[in-house]
Amino acid sequence: MILFVISISCEAIAQTVHCRFKEWGQVKMDELKMTDCDFEKGVPAMLILDLADVKYKQDQSIYSSSIRVNTAYYQRFKIFKDKGTGRVQKRIPVTVSNNEEIKNIYAISYNLVNGEIRQTVLAPDDIHRTKLNDRQEIVTFAAPGVQPGSVVEMAYELEENVNNMLPRWYFTSDIPNAYSSISVGFLDALVYYVQKHNVVGDTIFERREDFSSEVKYKSGYSAGYALPGTRRTYTMSHVRSYEAEPYTNASRNYTSWINFQFSYARSPFGESDSWVSSFDKFADKLYSNDDFLGNLALNPVPRKQWKALISDTMNSEEKARALFEFVRANLSDNGKGGTTTRNTNSMTWKNKTGSQTEINLLLISVLRAAGLPAYPMLVGDRRLGKVNQNYPIFADYTGIDALVEISGDKKIVLDASEKFLPFGEPPLDQINTMGWEVKGLHNHDWYSIGETSPSRTNVMITADMDDEGQLHGVIDIIYTNHEAEKMMALRNAGKQSATANYLKVILPNVNIEAISDSVLNDAHCFRQQVKFTMQVNRDNDDDIFISPGNIYGSNVNPFVNITRRADVDFGNTGTTVVSMRLTLPTSYRTDSLMPSYILRTSDSSASYSFRSEVEDGVLATVSRLDFHRAFYPVEEYPMLFEFEKKYIDTRQRPVILHRNKL
Repeated sequence: MILFVISISCEAIAQTVHCRFKEWGQVKMDELKMTDCDFEKGVPAMLILDLADVKYKQDQSIYSSSIRVNTAYYQRFKIFKDKGTGRVQKRIPVTVSNNEEIKNIYAISYNLVNGEIRQTVLAPDDIHRTKLNDRQEIVTFAAPGVQPGSVVEMAYELEENVNNMLPRWYFTSDIPNAYSSISVGFLDALVYYVQKHNVVGDTIFERREDFSSEVKYKSGYSAGYALPGTRRTYTMSHVRSYEAEPYTNASRNYTSWINFQFSYARSPFGESDSWVSSFDKFADKLYSNDDFLGNLALNPVPRKQWKALISDTMNSEEKARALFEFVRANLSDNGKGGTTTRNTNSMTWKNKTGSQTEINLLLISVLRAAGLPAYPMLVGDRRLGKVNQNYPIFADYTGIDALVEISGDKKIVLDASEKFLPFGEPPLDQINTMGWEVKGLHNHDWYSIGETSPSRTNVMITADMDDEGQLHGVIDIIYTNHEAEKMMALRNAGKQSATANYLKVILPNVNIEAISDSVLNDAHCFRQQVKFTMQVNRDNDDDIFISPGNIYGSNVNPFVNITRRADVDFGNTGTTVVSMRLTLPTSYRTDSLMPSYILRTSDSSASYSFRSEVEDGVLATVSRLDFHRAFYPVEEYPMLFEFEKKYIDTRQRPVILHRNKL
């Protein structure tokens, strides 16, 4: 790595860099002398400034299907500790197939050396571009010469084509942010929906000023003229940091950010069908699309094939199940997300592959052909944040499911792109989200997506113990529902190493000698069998201490902080039952067993029980952990915190075995 180290004034270096932020190079001596963040103590680093500036690209044709924008980013960091030096390493994904471009990359670190400011400048050769495929590349660079005490400036520009959304801006970072601001040059010819999301206690300040856009209107003119517009700046200050806590569904739900989506166009731009300003217009956009309507109406599956699967003696649910399993078995997901289609139903059926949306639109057409009321439902992903139910934000939706009305109020969510879940069980990333069911132009509604049954993990430990306290045995684990789906998806992708690594987490004290697994497709179950050995704990009197909790299950409590900012989302409800049958050597006895006990949360939504007995030289134990709720709002975290603390403690309490005296 080549570093340029210079000791000149901040003003001089600013003249050598073409950065459009006036703040560039204006590092202050007080910033270099800072030793801690004044509004969040003890952090490894902080952002002094975090800025963005959005402009429309010059000479943009108004007849283009997308609009090209240039967003400049500027950050000024203060590094307090060694742990904070990694904050000034950038890894930026670029979609080259969408003509995205990263340019004007700069980075400088400032350090105090013998009372003088020393600057270390990023060399062009230390900016690396790695091509991932024909569509994407990664741009990586890092500020050089960074150490505790450094102040670091970094800047770059991203040019991209945008169809509906301007870049989302996060005021919140994983380190505290003293001043965060985005300035956007809105065109008066384009109307935006501005979505603000604020953490409780934070405030957004706005300022408005006149400006002229750089977009040129060429139609009928030899020279373009500047379209009028308004520049708005959104600012927050003293924003506390946020890092994702265990079992957080989406970090953005608990941070402050702002989002911009095109709503509609005015003259001289023509009205575009791709811009909508209400859910009625969104439904109209869908049902006015010939491809969308064609896929709903056209059933490409030969009538003879699907007719053979159902009969008049079947009820609606039985018919839906038979047709769903048929479509699921014949089509595979190509991994291309989104709510738009690239292929007709005929092409999807011919190729036997499609996106989630294409597969489920085909499924809807088959269900409708059989006389079942099935409708498209736009769905999101709980890991991406809550869906805006007041305004149609396109980025909220990742695909389309089929929603089938069975009888009365009963509806079933079907996703035929999901291979490993039982019929009618929604994918994990959709549980506890809202889907948007669209029946027609003015007929649409929200549907709360929930799981149909809890997941279950059954564990059977069968082992013999020798006189030296060595265990030899087998651990048999059977997973159902969403727990099984995770394992089967990894296995299907050829990632057995990932399932083996998972076993190392839940069997931390076990010496794994061999692993075998199998998929029980009819029951949608996944089975793992582990041959193992383990040395149990012994004291100086040769007494042995053994706990099933030290054989199976992680003993790491995920909830170690007394306070929490995010809700707790386990994803799905579930039950884990751990049974153990341990054959004891004749040289050991149990004078007394641990009494049976049960723990419960105050609302009984979570519980843990344990019981044990000895008969004919076999120690038998059974424990059961139940979570009847998957979601706990942050207000209920103290209850969950206390439960987890007691649970981790009690599950490790040992049964004591005494050596028989000669």
